Amino acid sequence: MFIMKRSIYSMLSAFTLLALGACEKELATYSETDGVYFSLTVSNVRTDTSKVTFAYAPHDVTDTTILVPVRTRGYLQDQDRAFRLKVVEENTTATAGVHFTALQTEYSIPAGTNIFQLPVTLHRTADMLADTFQIQLELLPNEHFDLKLSDEIINTTTKEKVSLTRFTVQVNDVLAMPRAWWDYMLGTFSRKKILLIAEISGEPLANFNDQTLLTVSKNTFLGKFTQKYLNDQAAAGNVILDEDGLPMVMGAGAQ
Repeated sequence: MFIMKRSIYSMLSAFTLLALGACEKELATYSETDGVYFSLTVSNVRTDTSKVTFAYAPHDVTDTTILVPVRTRGYLQDQDRAFRLKVVEENTTATAGVHFTALQTEYSIPAGTNIFQLPVTLHRTADMLADTFQIQLELLPNEHFDLKLSDEIINTTTKEKVSLTRFTVQVNDVLAMPRAWWDYMLGTFSRKKILLIAEISGEPLANFNDQTLLTVSKNTFLGKFTQKYLNDQAAAGNVILDEDGLPMVMGAGAQ
């Protein structure tokens, strides 16, 4: 019995020492400065770029605000913690006060949380009709946070990486051919044509980018409806020209 008790005591002592060792190792790991990084994911994949377009927004929409998540690594704290950032001027083509609202150089992670939604307010301008502008942001280290999480591999095959310390916002008002546009019914895409279709049919521009809303049957209706409108206008002596200077025409299926 004495031997058994001594064996059990020895085992407990050894386990206690191992546990203490593990605790000391864990504490040592988290004694380092906490980290901060950009943490936006799209379809569960990390990204370092956000693309914004005003093209499908109503004409009276002049501003929009996107939220870029900034997350921390380490323990939660019971006090607000400031983090720093800057605009990377050499990689930024947008102008503060014109294309976007100037950002602060310091924001705070609220107490008891590990995330802050950084607001970036973008302004719709006439030059966005032809060009895409971008803002690149960069996190900076301070007394609260380091930048040891600098990048992340998002494709193990190609080794493609995204930055966790730099984030780019791209914005334009370029009306490119939307996902739900069907050439057979609507014909060759142009900005002038899609705006005309939306105007005479009442179909919201945003719907042209959603195939669940702009279905095959809706494409068929819009194609034939618009072609009839064009024919009626031409018969009345008002030939509507497309952007190439030729009479506007819908797709083959709408004739």
